[in-house]
Parts: sequence; C-alpha cells; structure tokens
Amino acid sequence: MGDFKADEWLCAAIVDTIGDPTEPNPQMALELDIKVPYPGSCLSVNHYKYFSSKLRRTRTDTRQWMTFLVRLVAPKVLVHSAGFESATITLEGFFKDKRAPDLANLHKVIGDALQEALHLNDKHFNFVDTGKHFGCTNPFLTMIVTIKLRKSLIKKGGVNGK
Repeated sequence: MGDFKADEWLCAAIVDTIGDPTEPNPQMALELDIKVPYPGSCLSVNHYKYFSSKLRRTRTDTRQWMTFLVRLVAPKVLVHSAGFESATITLEGFFKDKRAPDLANLHKVIGDALQEALHLNDKHFNFVDTGKHFGCTNPFLTMIVTIKLRKSLIKKGGVNGK
C-alpha cells in the first residue's frame, strides 16, 4: 500500500488498560485493548518479506507498522518487561470487503512486533482469532493483549518488591 501518512495513525490507540500498568493486579496479568489501522497485504506472512542481494528483508511499510506498534505498546509495559511469562493476543479484523486476509497470516508480523515491545520470545504467544467484519471504509485491527507475569515475581511480592 505504499508509505503511510501521519493521519492514518491517528485512529491507532491503546483504547484501555485493565488495571494500573505500574502495579501488578491480583491475577498478575496486564491487559491492553489496542486498535490499529490495517494497511493491507504488507502485514501478511505471504507478502511482508522480499529478497534483495540474496538476503531476506522486511518491506519498509511493514517495518513502519511494526515500529509503530512497538512504540504504542512498549511504554505501557515497561515496568513489567523483565518478568513476562506468556501473552495471549485476541485478534479481530474490520475490513472493506470479503477480500480480507486470513487472520492467521497476520500472526507472524504482529508477533514479531510484540516480541520487541514485550521482550518476550514469540514462542510464548497464543493467538486467538475472534472474527472478521466487512464494510469498514477505514480498515483496522483490534487486539486484546493479555500478558501474564512470571510466578517468581508473584512470590517476591511484585516487580517492585512491594
């Protein structure tokens, strides 16, 4: 879809954070409700890489989207970033028409971006696809990211030792 315009990112936001992100909650989990624009096929596992001089590279527009997601999520989880055990990403898509992607094809790009933001290997991610909706003039994705803290931190009284 080409380079992104700044106004395309205005609709992106962390809609809600369940609990105070600076203090562990009783379930020792942090939940982020995220809404981000869907720029098109550049996020698909089938299209986001290309070969250049025998090296596999990430497309520029894909890298921009991933960097944006990292910058959106990282400040919200910074306090806990050393103590994550796993993450569940609930994904839902809102698209223009039925030519929408298979949501499973977006897991790799989203996982790579969240791995950078959470400092947690994406092998500890669990994706749950809740559905696709059609007829949206400005396509977007919603993600609910539930992050569990390590049990060792629970025994010590939390990240800050309180």
